[in-house]
Amino acid sequence: MPFFRQMQQLWEQLMRGTQSDQPQSKLPASALKHQLASRPGVNRLRKLGPKRAFAEFNMMADDASRGARDRDEMLTKMMLDVAKHSCSKPALELVSVAHEHPNPSVSYVPSSVLLARCSDRTGCCGDEVRSCASKTHVTIELPVLLIKAMCSVMPSCHRCQCTGEFAPRILPRGRCKCDCFVGNRKCKRIQRGRVHVSESDNR
Repeated sequence: MPFFRQMQQLWEQLMRGTQSDQPQSKLPASALKHQLASRPGVNRLRKLGPKRAFAEFNMMADDASRGARDRDEMLTKMMLDVAKHSCSKPALELVSVAHEHPNPSVSYVPSSVLLARCSDRTGCCGDEVRSCASKTHVTIELPVLLIKAMCSVMPSCHRCQCTGEFAPRILPRGRCKCDCFVGNRKCKRIQRGRVHVSESDNR
């Protein structure tokens, strides 16, 4: 009997359940028919025979069913996690103290604190049009260490003026110093004390 004729009879017997020595398929009739009609399914039946081939079909059905259950469980867990973070309840958020109390001359320790906040980062409304916002506000006090930056001030100014060969040079913190230019030998001699200032002014 031709192979495809045998397959047709096997299919009819399986659908009627009249062939007791063949395993019953766990796949739906449409899915099983698709497997039998496909080239890989025909090759598997030819190579393994009906019993082993249908056993593989059943394993594939079990894997597909298990994968569907795993996906459903994962989606259910994700939905429950989102529900736990709904907008109805505030959540803790790390907030910068400097952002709440900006002062460039002060450093805060710790730099951030945990506060209960309502925002799109802490609660989900389930709607892109709406946002999670606070209904009421309460002011609380938290102990933090303030470190003030020390800065120098200049209460008065004066004109930096040098005599003779010396040139004024402004140092850090605004102080003035009379110094020699590079290559000015005459100024260097005065600076080293080899020539008096009064004597150099007369020359």
